[in-house]
Amino acid sequence: MELLLEFLLSPGWVIGGCIGALVALGLHWLFPDASPVFGALAVAAAACTPKPPAPPPAATAAMQQLPPGRVYTFHSSAQSGCPGLDWHVVLTPDNMLDGMIAWNNWQSMAHATGSVNPQTRTFQMTAEEVGGRHRTADISGTVQTDGYLVANISGPNVNCQGIKVGWSVPPPPSQ
Repeated sequence: MELLLEFLLSPGWVIGGCIGALVALGLHWLFPDASPVFGALAVAAAACTPKPPAPPPAATAAMQQLPPGRVYTFHSSAQSGCPGLDWHVVLTPDNMLDGMIAWNNWQSMAHATGSVNPQTRTFQMTAEEVGGRHRTADISGTVQTDGYLVANISGPNVNCQGIKVGWSVPPPPSQ
């Protein structure tokens, strides 16, 4: 019996002995009085359970920080209750959002300002129409782990939900 255990738990036997530990654990259930060693094999079998790989450090860092200078640019098509929108919003070093949102084929524009909360990955903005009737709209939403904004806009005659706004980072200055 001891020779069988030694063989089953050897690192060279199918996946570094994990299968051997499981087989030996099964033998313990079949022959409970055969050896007290089998009882300890439950720990070995549990240790063989695969664990999901940890995300690479670069991906984890990207999820935790939002780099200043990030530019959110996007064109969305008109949908029910929501006109086609063109976004150009920049994230500043102090987690402020500043830019413009245009609609009606760039004939109407609003200056948009607000902030991002990096801990909760949420943002709030107010967009005020430039010229025209000076209407305002509230914009709120989340920052996904890939950095995209998912925005909801409400204001006079506008109700946009779940607009996914892409981003880019400008290249470093040339020298």
